[in-house]
Amino acid sequence: MLSQKNIKEKLPVTLALIGDLICGFIVVNIIYAPTHHIFFTNPNYQIDFIPVKMWVPVFLVILYAFFGTYRLRLSDFGKISIKKPALILFLFYVVLLLLLLNDILYTLSRNNPRYLLRLSSAVLFLISIMGIMRFSIELLYAYLLKKNVILHKVLLIFQELPAQPNLKKIKRYININNYTLAGYCGPKSYQNDDETDLQFLGIFEETPDIVQQNSIDEVIILNYSENKRLSQTILRKIENLPILVRIVPGTLETMTGELSMRSMSENPIISIHPRKMAVSYTIVKRFCDIFVSFFGLFFTALTYPLFAYFIRKSSPGSAIFRQIRLGKNNKPFMLYKYRTMLSDAEKEGPQLAKEDDNRITKVGRLLRKNHLDELPQFWNIFKGEMSLVGPRPERAYFAKILSSEIPYYQYINKRKPGLTSLGMVKYGYAHTIEEMKERLIYDIIYINNTSFFMDAKIIVYTVIYIIRKLFMR
Repeated sequence: MLSQKNIKEKLPVTLALIGDLICGFIVVNIIYAPTHHIFFTNPNYQIDFIPVKMWVPVFLVILYAFFGTYRLRLSDFGKISIKKPALILFLFYVVLLLLLLNDILYTLSRNNPRYLLRLSSAVLFLISIMGIMRFSIELLYAYLLKKNVILHKVLLIFQELPAQPNLKKIKRYININNYTLAGYCGPKSYQNDDETDLQFLGIFEETPDIVQQNSIDEVIILNYSENKRLSQTILRKIENLPILVRIVPGTLETMTGELSMRSMSENPIISIHPRKMAVSYTIVKRFCDIFVSFFGLFFTALTYPLFAYFIRKSSPGSAIFRQIRLGKNNKPFMLYKYRTMLSDAEKEGPQLAKEDDNRITKVGRLLRKNHLDELPQFWNIFKGEMSLVGPRPERAYFAKILSSEIPYYQYINKRKPGLTSLGMVKYGYAHTIEEMKERLIYDIIYINNTSFFMDAKIIVYTVIYIIRKLFMR
């Protein structure tokens, strides 16, 4: 008999996979009704092997799996997106069109003039029935949750009793999704009449044990403050458990309208655990990094003599600035930039650049304003130390400060740092530790929503951001 854990984690993926195969078989049988095999016009390349209506559905499901369709996040409880399969089917459709244009499938299109129309209709129909199938799986899970066949237990954690409006929003979120409110951990048991339906499970310090003893699936930390050491300790102890951890940080309260986050009623939240990336995403992103960095290095080489001349003329020293930064998994690497400050700018130790910093040269100020000082980092991207998009790399000195004050900072270093980031285009330069902490929220949001689409959107935002700086200021 399936356990609760297997039902919650494996069943939706299994149902989606089987459903995708069935949908594929149905549609391929429709489109290839008059012809059962692929034939090439050249008799030397004639192939008569496994019927198309057998291998195409299997091939598509393998593609879905390779691109991470069946890889669920902790927050994707019973929900399997149709976005990736739809994109794959669209690309598959484009490939077939190219094959038709190159006469490879000429026999099919000649013998059946409506083949192209049938192909287009079949792709749209397949996407539609796969979407309906996924929605049915989601409805099934909602029903199983409602009937308590499976449970999604939520634990609230707070050091101070939340305000009643906020508590009601949390309860509404739990009720709408048919989750189970297991109780709360806090400094003490509250006996007010308004909180009688909240079960006290233990004090704040006992949270890690309570999570395991009660098979908790989701933890929501309310009234969170990154400066509270106790919160950091709790987060570090539960970080490796297979549970969804959400926080409601006070620093987000004034930023709700600017950020795209998962919302809990109207409360802004952040999921702590970053999503695991599909192998396909890693491979394609690396290919894009190499491709773009090649042209970036070419442009850098063309402009280097001009920039180097003016940098050296503005102040003595090398045109290229080298500095040790922390990369993925805190691995140090040498970062390259055009020098924008005096050579002895940090003779008194590590310092963040201020808005009107007299250490910045006139040429350096122009380079920094338009982010042209970042051009040499294409070499870091080409070497694989950085990516086009990702959290900005920090120095070990500031990373130590941030990690001591923000417990979720460690998750940022699980991603390869980037030339541009959501924090850069939405927040800009950080001139103080407090500003760095605020900008990090954008990096957490990026990590929780990493995708090809998100990367492309950030690149577009970056281009618009730089154009505005060049021509509108």
